[in-house]
Amino acid sequence: MKQGVPRRMMQCAAMAALLAFGGGAAVACGFEDPNNAAFQRGMLNFAFPKALWVSTAVWQAQADGLLAPDNASAANRALLGFRRAADALSTVAEELDAENPALPAFTLVMIGPVLWTRFAEQGGAITATPHVKGPSKGDVVVVSDEPVIIAMARGRLDGAAALDYGLIRLYGEPARVAALETALRQAGTPRP
Repeated sequence: MKQGVPRRMMQCAAMAALLAFGGGAAVACGFEDPNNAAFQRGMLNFAFPKALWVSTAVWQAQADGLLAPDNASAANRALLGFRRAADALSTVAEELDAENPALPAFTLVMIGPVLWTRFAEQGGAITATPHVKGPSKGDVVVVSDEPVIIAMARGRLDGAAALDYGLIRLYGEPARVAALETALRQAGTPRP
């Protein structure tokens, strides 16, 4: 048996467990249930190797001044976090649509709150649908975090820098990953 087969089986089992424990139409994200998000982050790292490295990259980027630190209180994050994240995700979808309308469908997970959002062409435009249960079959999976997406939405970080600093990781079929990486590298020009 090939060496990679057991690892792939573990990844599939972890992804199945991650999706199964969510029940209902969508898995509760950290904005609703921070304790469930902690479990989901652990499972993400099994399904998508090195996904948790994004958290460390975000911390380092904040320490280096590339990303603004999140000084919001826990109560503020709980009350306004989802709306702020959803608005930023919509802005990133508009930016990607303007740059590359032939973008492959992908599902992004913000590793902090474990909020899954699907990006796909709909009605001639790229749309972001937040709070989906997980990736759709064939989607590229993008792992990032809320401070990265907010910085991109506000024009303070471009896709190339986010990829280069390890603030975004991509998983999936190599040709689709390459197409999405090209689109992300072209997305956004930092604004003051």
